[in-house]
Amino acid sequence: MEINHLRNKVGNEVNWFNHGLSMDETYDVLTEFEVGGNPYAVVHPRGTEDGPFIFKYSFPEDGTHQLSPIDDDDEWEQAAEAFDHWLYEYHRNPKV
Repeated sequence: MEINHLRNKVGNEVNWFNHGLSMDETYDVLTEFEVGGNPYAVVHPRGTEDGPFIFKYSFPEDGTHQLSPIDDDDEWEQAAEAFDHWLYEYHRNPKV
């Protein structure tokens, strides 16, 4: 089921510090959903052909957003299946 927690809080654009590249990256939020009570965001990096990527997210006490890569294989499979389901539903009944 699609949710809007992240987009309601920060809009359609999020930043994430990529430690591997030692730089901030800007992403467009494509959709959000929950699996097992955990919120996930599907994002696409601006200015690249890469992606989309799925991140788990949270809101620490300081009120900012925190994106986290999904490290657990089972959790990744569940999130990827939820995204596949969203894609199927979106293409069956696209938003105008």
